Amino acid sequence: MANQTKKNDPHKNKPRRKLPDFMRQRSFRYGSTATAFTVIFIVAVILVNVLVTSLSSRFPLSVDMTANHKNQLSTQSVSFVKKINQDINIDILADESTYSNAQNYNSCLLIMQQYAQHNSHIHISFVNLDKNPTYASKYPKETLSQADIIVSCGSIYKHIVSSDLLTTSTDSTTGSSTVTGNNTEQVIDSAIAYVTAKTLPTVLVTSGHNETDSSALTSLLQKNNYQIETKNLATDGLDQNAKMILINAPTADFSADDIAKLDTFLNNGGKYGKTVFLIFDPQQASAPNLESFAKKWGISVGTGVVYDTTNRYQDSPFSVLEGQTNSTYVGTLQSGLHAYLSVCRPLTLSSSDSSITTASIVATESTSKLWNPGTINSSTAASFQASNSDKTGPFDVFGVATKTATSGSESVKSNVLVLGSTNFFNSQVLAQPSLTNSTILLNTVGNVIGFNPGITVEAKDLTTQSLTITAGQAIGIIVVFAFLIPLAVLIAGLVNWIRRRHQ
Repeated sequence: MANQTKKNDPHKNKPRRKLPDFMRQRSFRYGSTATAFTVIFIVAVILVNVLVTSLSSRFPLSVDMTANHKNQLSTQSVSFVKKINQDINIDILADESTYSNAQNYNSCLLIMQQYAQHNSHIHISFVNLDKNPTYASKYPKETLSQADIIVSCGSIYKHIVSSDLLTTSTDSTTGSSTVTGNNTEQVIDSAIAYVTAKTLPTVLVTSGHNETDSSALTSLLQKNNYQIETKNLATDGLDQNAKMILINAPTADFSADDIAKLDTFLNNGGKYGKTVFLIFDPQQASAPNLESFAKKWGISVGTGVVYDTTNRYQDSPFSVLEGQTNSTYVGTLQSGLHAYLSVCRPLTLSSSDSSITTASIVATESTSKLWNPGTINSSTAASFQASNSDKTGPFDVFGVATKTATSGSESVKSNVLVLGSTNFFNSQVLAQPSLTNSTILLNTVGNVIGFNPGITVEAKDLTTQSLTITAGQAIGIIVVFAFLIPLAVLIAGLVNWIRRRHQ
């Protein structure tokens, strides 16, 4: 009975469903596994990419493989940025794509983004002026344009014109300009130093004596956080809070009263701490009072022009390259770069005053000589002929005299800088990334007046060099990449297909 009343299991003896033939094939099983691994791999790559993209906006994860690291902050800038403990905003007045898609400016953007990556106090924002028309109202004194930059800290700000991020050179024949360097790092460093500085030094530029135009030099100083004022010594009172007076190759001599004002400025009521920067030029008219002032400080300005037929820049013998620089004043210069000493008067450094010491800042090589035809201008220079009787160098062309005294219990000093060339700081020279003139000027002035405007970084060279190959090399490249490599890939594919076919 028990066996009769026992219910039959409905699933017992039920035949198993057979898998379709194609699913039982080994190729399907292997293919399914490969597909699963492929899907997992793709998902993993996507997740890693999202993670890295997110982290790279906050941390410096990229590696610059360019020869001169043109897209990377220098170690000097990184060290400077990491010390910032105030909130800094860098507003880029453009969409991010405007910079990233623009030739040359894309490297500017890469550098600016690294400031935020190295310090959480620094914030990068993109502002489209068309979409945010009220933004400009916050800066009524500025004329803002698309792609300009505003660096701010609280209520203090610095407006950077986009063209200042790049250095250019102009062809004197065609008038066309070519981008030669990326100056973003120096410009942003300077702006950050400006908005975080407690005090900024003032430089007085003299007028009223037919001084040579010094706009290139004053522009360089302004970009590095110096305040510039123009003063006529005869009619304007001197700002005793100023740190330096700049006198650029006047064609009319200074009066005895003007010289007395320079003495008063340097003495500063016995507190010293001042500097006068005198610039002379071989084509300059005689200025006996101003030259006597320099000589009183131990620096005699010679006549004639220094030339060098060996150690020179380009083809002109008057475009001399430096022989020696004084690291105490100019700092450590980038290896392989030179100072351009075009059309220089020689200096003689010697002081009879025990309280005054002199030092050479820049001098020429021993291969240099002195040409002194009397009057020097473009006409006489055209008839230049080197002579064995010409005086042989080296010659000092940039020097400093320092007077030391005691004020109370402290040692104080004032300085007189003398430079023998106005071409040392012409705009094209200062914009040339392969020359160190701008670094020499900024470091020297900063050292003598005791002002560190941040750091000085050379513009990153953006010039390109063509790769020249012979016809034979070109044919070899075509054969390898157009024939041999595709043929090797084809053969490898055929071998792999045949092996799988016979498995």
